[in-house]
Amino acid sequence: MTDFKKILIANRGEIAIRVMRAANEMGKATVAVYAEEDKLGLHRFKADEAYRIGEGMGPVAAYLSIDEMIRVAKECGADAIHPGYGLLSENPDFVDACSRNGITFIGPKAETMREVGDKASARRVVYVPGTVRLDQGDISPRLLIHGLLKKLKSCVVVCNRSSFLHHPKIVRLRELSKIKQYHTDTV
Repeated sequence: MTDFKKILIANRGEIAIRVMRAANEMGKATVAVYAEEDKLGLHRFKADEAYRIGEGMGPVAAYLSIDEMIRVAKECGADAIHPGYGLLSENPDFVDACSRNGITFIGPKAETMREVGDKASARRVVYVPGTVRLDQGDISPRLLIHGLLKKLKSCVVVCNRSSFLHHPKIVRLRELSKIKQYHTDTV
């Protein structure tokens, strides 16, 4: 894991505050960014430093501006950026921009985002030869759990029409215990 001292949180509100709390517990300095409309936002005052972004932009455009985030990170000397949730957190171009500027992106690699960024590519990445694909009908939880635990250490599975989930959902490996429990309770 890369050691860094100052983290810019590229988000706002409660999301940014939660990231700041975790960073503070780790002994890291925090930097908030805020659009003009958020100048009185609590996240601005909870951070060790705060910088205005998006002059002349609306609030959404400001928080989605990769150039603004990189500008502030360089200006304040942040050596890492945490995207929070939403906004830039799923943008592989943001990860690439951080990398080009020598800033650690706290999150998945750009390549990973591109691989699972849409259903078609995610299915290709997740498909395990010898198992039933989830988008082709029902699958037993036992087969799903067995296939994932046997073949993968870390994964994201896109479930469409599974008999035990009943709605589109992303299942992460850490959630398999819940699925296993569900399977045990319904057998």
